[in-house]
Amino acid sequence: MKRLMGFMLLCLMLIMGVNAQEDTRLVILESDTADFRDISLDLLVLQNEQAVRGLSSNNISISEPTANLTVTELADRPVAMVILVDLTIGSNDALIRQTLRAYVDTYYRPDDILVFYIMDSTTPRRVQVNNQTEAVNLINSLSSSTNTFRVNDALPNVASELNIISSAYPNYVRHALLVGTLMYSTRTDNAASIPVPMDVIQAGSRPDSLEAYTRIATTTGGRFISDPSGQLSANQGESVVASNELATLFDRINHNRTHYLVNYRSINQDLAPTRNVTVTVQLPDGSLVTQTFNYSPQFEPPTVEFINTNFTPSREFLPGGDNTTFDNPNTTIMLQVDFPDDVPRDLTNVKVEIIDADTENIIQTIVPDTFILDSANRISVTWDLRGFNTPASTTRLILRAFVEDELGLSASTEHTGEVRVAQIPPTSTPAPTNTPPPTNTPVPTNTPEAVNIGGVVELDAETATPVILSLGVGVIILTIVTIFLLFTRPGKAIVQQGGVFAKTMVAGATQIFGVSHSPVDEAFNPTGPVYGEIQILQGMNQGQIIPINRERFVIGRELAAGCDYAIPQPFVSAKHCEINTRGGQSWIKDLGSANRTYLDGVPLIPDQEMPLRDGSTIGISSHIQIRFNAAKPAQSTGGWGSQKTQLDYSQKTQLDQPAFGNPPEQPTQINFPGVSKPPMEQPTQIDFPGVSKPPMEQPTQLDMSPPREEPTQIFSAPSSPNFAPDTQPEPADTWLDDPTLIGADDSAQAEEEMPDGIDPDTQYSQDRGLEGNRPSQGRRNAEDFDLSDDNQNNPPVDDDWEI
Repeated sequence: MKRLMGFMLLCLMLIMGVNAQEDTRLVILESDTADFRDISLDLLVLQNEQAVRGLSSNNISISEPTANLTVTELADRPVAMVILVDLTIGSNDALIRQTLRAYVDTYYRPDDILVFYIMDSTTPRRVQVNNQTEAVNLINSLSSSTNTFRVNDALPNVASELNIISSAYPNYVRHALLVGTLMYSTRTDNAASIPVPMDVIQAGSRPDSLEAYTRIATTTGGRFISDPSGQLSANQGESVVASNELATLFDRINHNRTHYLVNYRSINQDLAPTRNVTVTVQLPDGSLVTQTFNYSPQFEPPTVEFINTNFTPSREFLPGGDNTTFDNPNTTIMLQVDFPDDVPRDLTNVKVEIIDADTENIIQTIVPDTFILDSANRISVTWDLRGFNTPASTTRLILRAFVEDELGLSASTEHTGEVRVAQIPPTSTPAPTNTPPPTNTPVPTNTPEAVNIGGVVELDAETATPVILSLGVGVIILTIVTIFLLFTRPGKAIVQQGGVFAKTMVAGATQIFGVSHSPVDEAFNPTGPVYGEIQILQGMNQGQIIPINRERFVIGRELAAGCDYAIPQPFVSAKHCEINTRGGQSWIKDLGSANRTYLDGVPLIPDQEMPLRDGSTIGISSHIQIRFNAAKPAQSTGGWGSQKTQLDYSQKTQLDQPAFGNPPEQPTQINFPGVSKPPMEQPTQIDFPGVSKPPMEQPTQLDMSPPREEPTQIFSAPSSPNFAPDTQPEPADTWLDDPTLIGADDSAQAEEEMPDGIDPDTQYSQDRGLEGNRPSQGRRNAEDFDLSDDNQNNPPVDDDWEI
């Protein structure tokens, strides 16, 4: 019965040994996935706890898409060895020392862990050595004990030590070794707790212990060898070298240092935050072993660069059309977008910001219609240059490109540039001149006429020449003096407005406020409210003031386009802007002009109203600056001041106007009869009619009679009344030299003394400029102005004149 049970136990042990030999596993010792594109794995392939050797890239496959897979076999893994030494009484301690020295002297490496459990006392003694010298000294000190010990009782200590090493040093090759001569007790059931193969070496001859030693080796998957006489090791100098079966056993332990370094490049395009990868190894016998690992790819932000780096577009003047325009209205910006991690992905945002380099303000933000990259990872953005329309300007810029991908990773880049706008070439439109208005003075002809100065004097040829030269010099001097007085004496400026003429009242002008008005005065008084005024600060007609007498007041280049105030310049659009007044508030709106409208230096958005305040500056393109003056309530007894809304001009002085109530300085009137040059070969007859001395010392006579009827005169509303209302009568003008021409009641006497061929009304209108008791100072007749449709489109501009 005992023999049957022993046979069954032996069969069970053999079955367990076969199963242990067939135990195959793949261990991923380490994985380096810091750069998720290049993966590095450290693999250990074990079969029956012995490292498998001889594998290559043909034996290993990866579940994710890979490139450049390489497999390198290495034999440098450190070994953690736990040695159990049985020194029971009767042991061959010399052969035990020689066997242990054969391993330490040849196979031990500095990185190895070597722990001894020495059975030479009541409990196994644990000793861990840190280097080869300590191991040799310990082995040389071993000697047989006088006591007996049970190996089975010490096996749990070995198992516990191996488990501790596995946790602390997972990459170490773990192994166990039992060296002894005899076993006092043949019990070995604790051998099943050993987690790794335990090789058993019997140093000496004790046949009674052979079966127990073999059973331990078989149970743990190790090997058993017997060296009864020490023939498996020998001394070589100071070292001991193993041979034959002992050398084979130690080589097998050393082979467990084998592991494989696997490197590959991942070409996985998956954007998942975690990737699960399976490694499969085919063993030499054809069996497969697998292991799974995972890693989280760390995607890198994209990069963006400008492909075209020469950002200096130029805009040249483009003549023709309704508005002044420039060529090159846009240009293309090309961006190169790359993904350093080689994982292409969609873009969710692309924009280019145009920044003023001087102010660092964003001028434009350009967003393309689509964010789709082409096959070369490029994208184009159209840059609108129409906002750069100031002639002869250069704008320094910073271009900033920004991209963002579907993972929320973004990148940006900057580049400098500038936009140049050409100068507008000179136009064929003649510049406004200050040509004096036509008068009723007859044009001199080539027919010689006698000059009547006093009596009739006949000059011979010798005296005629110096007389004529003297008269010519005198006429030139008098002409220069007259022109000087005409242009230095305050007068009136006629400006184009709303298809008629607006009168700018300056110093010396007739007062238009008061209780009495002549018919002509009423002709240019506005018939409706005045909503404010605009004053030219820079550009044509600088200093001119224009009242805003419409709720919708349009400013542009052409009257034919429906403008209320026209500026005939090429950089002004046909309808440039308009001022709207509603409920006491005025608003400015750009009408889609080519060269923009500015409010206090800020460009207006076309067709969008912006509120005006008193003193706001309006820019008509960048060439004309206009100041807006809001309407203010003012009290008056009649005339303009009787309207609902009026401007308070009581504190304004235009063109150095003297304080109201002080009569202006009276100019001297010089009358020149028509003079023509007589022929040199004939004596010149000079006629001197009687001329009375101008009454410079006589007081001025005022004509208070009702005004006489005159032909209808056409005037526009005055640009800006420059006097506060006053009910006191105005001092009569004293600048006429002839007292017969003062007052309407003396018209008959003046007519009698007029030279022949000169109409009294014409002379009265030209020389006196009077109507009733009010001097009009330079009032023109209707026939002096061509008010036809053609002339309304291009009336004279900035035509300062005075009679």
